[in-house]
Amino acid sequence: MVLGVIAIGHVPEAISTPPVRNPTKPQLNLLRISANHSKAATKASVLDGRQPVLVTTFATWCKPCNKEVPTLNKVYSETRGRGLRVVAISLDEKPPFAVAHWMRENKVNYPVFYADSPVRSGRSILQDVSMMPTTLLMSPRGNILRKWLGVVPEKALLAAIKPILRPKKKQ
Repeated sequence: MVLGVIAIGHVPEAISTPPVRNPTKPQLNLLRISANHSKAATKASVLDGRQPVLVTTFATWCKPCNKEVPTLNKVYSETRGRGLRVVAISLDEKPPFAVAHWMRENKVNYPVFYADSPVRSGRSILQDVSMMPTTLLMSPRGNILRKWLGVVPEKALLAAIKPILRPKKKQ
């Protein structure tokens, strides 16, 4: 009985779920936002079919989402060129130029995309991302390998991606 109380009393900062198989081909072409708002936004693929991707969904007004920016900046910088894409998808109702302004203010260094209707409604390969932030580790083919709801502690995120990273190149 005491063990049950202890387990219930300890609530992790983010909830992690087991892998989910998704038989669909990668198809997630969204508007890519540039922090330089004078640069026209273009459609681009979130999944490239060649490497796994860490995707986080956020909104500019979401305080927990803003709390994750430094961690995602660090993960993006440390994993570049090591076989993992790190991207974010804005669920904002604000127009893309407002998200671009937020990117500059928060010094976001990873690619940011603007959600379309299927993503917002849970009808994309990302499934339900209505809780923010939601972070997914996806295979190159679009299978969800891991899903976290809420802020992901940096240690947990690094532990999950470490096995799929290529070794650092020696300089």
